[in-house]
Amino acid sequence: MASQIVQGCSDLLRFTTFPNRGRAVVAARDIAPGTPLIDEEPLISMPLPESREDVAACERCCRPLGTVDTQFSHLVTDLPPLPSLPMDEDDATFADDVRCPHGRCGARFCSADCLKKHAASHGYLCGGRSTAAAKALERFEAHARATHETFMFGAKLVADAMARGGQQAYDDLCRIQWWEISDEGVSKSANDVKRAREDANCSRKLLLTLLSAAGAKPAQVEWLTLDAWGGLLGAARRNAICVQLAHPLGEFVPALSEWLDERASAKEAKALRPYLDALPAPLPDPLWTAVYPRISCLNHACKPNCEVRWLNEDHRGTVVATRAIAAGDELCITYIDDNERADYRKRRASLRDYGFECDCTKCESEASWARRLRPRLTCVEVDRG
Repeated sequence: MASQIVQGCSDLLRFTTFPNRGRAVVAARDIAPGTPLIDEEPLISMPLPESREDVAACERCCRPLGTVDTQFSHLVTDLPPLPSLPMDEDDATFADDVRCPHGRCGARFCSADCLKKHAASHGYLCGGRSTAAAKALERFEAHARATHETFMFGAKLVADAMARGGQQAYDDLCRIQWWEISDEGVSKSANDVKRAREDANCSRKLLLTLLSAAGAKPAQVEWLTLDAWGGLLGAARRNAICVQLAHPLGEFVPALSEWLDERASAKEAKALRPYLDALPAPLPDPLWTAVYPRISCLNHACKPNCEVRWLNEDHRGTVVATRAIAAGDELCITYIDDNERADYRKRRASLRDYGFECDCTKCESEASWARRLRPRLTCVEVDRG
């Protein structure tokens, strides 16, 4: 059994490889409930398609951009800019709003430093570098929207890997060919696998054209074979974590509504009320998908002993112990939303997409009771007949 001390957590955790579970994180000593265990920023994050219109956010770290006015204008597109607000400029500002220097690119960043830090990876997918790059990006994204939008997240993984010197940056992630992964617990038919593989290959060729138009040299992309592309897509599917954060206007809107009701003049209320009325109610909580270097290495349990919390606006994740963990025990989070409500059969079906039949303590206990009760229930049904 190989192990490696987790950087930054050497007194609490270690990476371990189990023969029947693969990579895992275990407690190096007893851990008390509420203890922060891992704190890190994502390698990659991207809004889910339905959340793109919900918030103006940094292309890379996902921090909300600009001011309250910026976020209002992003949600309410049929009204002019927001009138002057009764608050200090500092209080109304979330972050800078820095545009990609290539004018035809719509990417925005929360600071010049964030743009500089991620300029290399963004550059591989920037449609503003040339007309050829813009057209290649348009074709790639159109194909992804028509087939599988996960290809767009995969492209970010590829660009990030290239900026880091190759796909080795993602070697610790669980790999399987994307087209072999089940869908909602249902295994793909041979025809479905063939079609998904063909879609992936088409997207790979479109991505290679985009990378070339953005300035990538042939030697930089020769590693991006179909199997490598499928493996990265599979790693994203198996290791990505869903991030849900409150909308940046969530705290501001109730305060503004109270001010309008109690202290604003009639003129101020008339000017600002249409903007509040035009907002969706309730405000959407944007959803993102993200891959983390260490958090994504945590395995699943239906009765987890840890959870991931997002305490900042930039999707920096913090793993916190939710109950006492003994030295040598594995740290686990839950991969699914219904682990508290669904029975073991539904949970196992949901988890098959991750490539395993869940044998956690909770599932095994429920399955054992089902096996012990099934003969008795059958006898009752027969007797009633």
